[in-house]
Amino acid sequence: MSNVKKITAVLLSVVMFVCCFAVTADADSIYDTAKAISSGKTYSTKILSDGDYIDYKINVSQKGELSIKVKFEMAQTYIFVLDDFGGVVKRLGVDSTSGEFHGGYDYAEWNSKTEVYSGTLRYEVGSGTYYIRIKRGEYVWNKGSGNITFTANFPSKSTSSNAFAGIGFSMKVGKTMQLYIMTSGELDSTPVWSSSDKSVATVSSNGKVKAKKDGVVSITVKIGKQKSVVYIIVE
Repeated sequence: MSNVKKITAVLLSVVMFVCCFAVTADADSIYDTAKAISSGKTYSTKILSDGDYIDYKINVSQKGELSIKVKFEMAQTYIFVLDDFGGVVKRLGVDSTSGEFHGGYDYAEWNSKTEVYSGTLRYEVGSGTYYIRIKRGEYVWNKGSGNITFTANFPSKSTSSNAFAGIGFSMKVGKTMQLYIMTSGELDSTPVWSSSDKSVATVSSNGKVKAKKDGVVSITVKIGKQKSVVYIIVE
């Protein structure tokens, strides 16, 4: 996707540019399509076609371990975890009980006799949003039913100090702040700015933020399918 632009919202007063939108092309749609899931809950789904995938989103409240217990009825299944910047999360280890996991390529290969892969994958995570992608393997001629069962366990207790992640700034009530967009080329479409809580802070159509009351708010700018987020603490 050569026309994908890197979008960054930055403060005018910041001397060093800070990039908050460095995602891989494979993860471009995850922000909008991923299904939010809860810790400790078991989910079941199915992927029928080779190369198809499904994305999930989790919100981690503090540093700890993400464990994903899985059962795949497919000959080959890819599974990996991305952070909110599109980076691949470090895997701590894999415990396979049926079949084999190939860590260098992030895919599970089933036990050909039972036609099942099962195991637990473990990742090191901090507070923030993460994305889990499960993808059916290609070039395996659609072997298997495509059934998937998995349970993700991760720190999920909400806290006031780290219930959000990303680039953050602080503002005083009544003050204003101008956010700007930096791109690697011309924009494909008009930027759309939004505030997650207009009672805490508002943002104009050109990225000017006004602090209204104490709280935490996320300011988002979207250009087509791309987006960038800045978190602001109003005091």
